[in-house]
Amino acid sequence: MAGELSLYRVGVKFYLDKVAGHEPAVLIPVFHKWIQNESLPGLLIDVADYRHVPDGPVLMLIAHEGNYALDLGDGCPGVVYYRKRPDPRDPAELLREAARNALTAASLLAEETGITGYATLAGPFKVFAQDRLVAPNTDATAQALRSALEGLIAPLCAGAETTQQRIADPRAPFSVEISGLGESKAEDLLARLQ
Repeated sequence: MAGELSLYRVGVKFYLDKVAGHEPAVLIPVFHKWIQNESLPGLLIDVADYRHVPDGPVLMLIAHEGNYALDLGDGCPGVVYYRKRPDPRDPAELLREAARNALTAASLLAEETGITGYATLAGPFKVFAQDRLVAPNTDATAQALRSALEGLIAPLCAGAETTQQRIADPRAPFSVEISGLGESKAEDLLARLQ
């Protein structure tokens, strides 16, 4: 199952408390600046505008190893990073890296001058696998990824009471929403993963 096969297409979404009245388009020049300044981990390539697609990633920062996104799916805005290139490392390590990358992007958003409302993360966060062949949305995948999830939850939630809710639709990609962060600053969560 997932632990035995090469599962590398994993991602993490951290929900934003609110996006204060901004259209996502205000982030297009910000994402281009991050490419120019090499502000995020990975080889940053381009910005893709998907604002015409409802309920999903509306702006993506395409990188070689994975993609960063401002995502409006799940009825809540959030910062996402997901891996897309093969990597032989353990899924636990790849999940931690995906979380660090998403939190780094969220931290940079919070620091952007003139753009407010991106500073606080709130509510649950979501971990997902974008590979239905290797990680179908089943109990077996949940069991195979249990220790990888716990290895991410423990430092992020720092002893807080947590709950995990798997999206049970077998047609959907494997994903788990984890509560227990409360309101947090991205840089504080990032420090817990260093």
